[in-house]
Amino acid sequence: EIKSVEDVWNINFPPDYRQFLQLLGLPDRPMFSVRYSENVMVQSEKPSFYDWRKDTEAIKEALEWPLKGILFDVERNDLWLESWGDRPSQPEERQIRLSELIHEAPPLIPIIGHRYLVGTPVESGNPVLSVWQSDIICFGSDFRNFLILELSKLLKIDHTKIFQKA
Repeated sequence: EIKSVEDVWNINFPPDYRQFLQLLGLPDRPMFSVRYSENVMVQSEKPSFYDWRKDTEAIKEALEWPLKGILFDVERNDLWLESWGDRPSQPEERQIRLSELIHEAPPLIPIIGHRYLVGTPVESGNPVLSVWQSDIICFGSDFRNFLILELSKLLKIDHTKIFQKA
């Protein structure tokens, strides 16, 4: 089943994420979220950990999110890194250039919300990133570390003691 999902999405899951999907399955509960849109609070439900078999729209949005976020900062916050080359004068040209750069980068596999597992190499141990526009931080040194940090409050465990043992 996981192989067929990988084929549909043209993606390869690293072994640690594949094992998570095989052993733990997927939570059957949505995640409540609140965001502001033009100073109005908007409530919504989103999937918690993505179900690659059912959450088609949410996964499409998550796969598009990194480019949309960086484009937002390019157009609204005057972001343009020197390493990207000369800044194109037209928004459409900037979008094309950013699309090329993102296509060259390692793939990001959506896990939950705006958390992504780096997809290459297709090995266990890749970092998990939090991607919010151009604010991209390491949210877990690997998938195991991410799960411990993300779920420690829910499971009422002290993640600092777990990391001391590791």
